[in-house]
Amino acid sequence: MRKLLRDIVKRVAPEKAYLELQVQLQRVVAHVLEECGTMADFGTVFAMEPFMKLLTFFDAETQTQNCKMVLDAFSKAQGTTADPVLVSSLMQVARQLHAACHVTPHLTPHIPHIHRWRSSSTTRSTPSPSTTSAASSRG
Repeated sequence: MRKLLRDIVKRVAPEKAYLELQVQLQRVVAHVLEECGTMADFGTVFAMEPFMKLLTFFDAETQTQNCKMVLDAFSKAQGTTADPVLVSSLMQVARQLHAACHVTPHLTPHIPHIHRWRSSSTTRSTPSPSTTSAASSRG
């Protein structure tokens, strides 16, 4: 698999040919992830430099879809891991997905706690010195 991925990266990198091949490259990523049934498989794939390089070739929309695919496949994998390379790589994928998600109240009416948090954080104020001194003189 490493050799195949290395060859794909070598062929699509020059002259940014990958920009015209987003759908096909996404299928390659999907097939690689389908083969990851265990945490050991994920560790092997994420340790491959060509796979990590391939993940950088996507535009923003496709990148977001890839991040979702990676995290979904990871959640379905069997076993546990303490592999620092894998954990770091997955955290990077999660950060990329998080950065792509723009949570705004008009897009999330079904999540009421976001609206409460946003409204309370914007209306918080610090007590003024006069209220603080009045409160301390009472007690």
